[in-house]
Amino acid sequence: VADTSFKPRWVEQASKNDRYGIAGTPDADGWYGKKQILTLPDLKPGSPQPEHKVQVMLYRFLEGYEKARRLLILYIDGRSTDYKEVFVYPDPATEMAALSMAAVLSWRKNNGY
Repeated sequence: VADTSFKPRWVEQASKNDRYGIAGTPDADGWYGKKQILTLPDLKPGSPQPEHKVQVMLYRFLEGYEKARRLLILYIDGRSTDYKEVFVYPDPATEMAALSMAAVLSWRKNNGY
């Protein structure tokens, strides 16, 4: 995405958060846009889905990614160079839902379900 002046800090760097029992590999982390704000972008093909917002919000809790000031989903059109930026603004209800889902999955795993 050449016209965004993206300067990566990390690319495909796996991380975890033991407190919440989550792990993941965000696509990247770096300085983005004209103001070069530390951004956590997630690249997705296709069209927006509700779970994409939850995923990028959970990435923000991973060790090393907490300092990201902006969350972004970039929807890439595989047939052209077009893309769509969707900025994700954390809200307490969605964060709580995301962490609750992670807790349920962790509980199921730890209890043999």
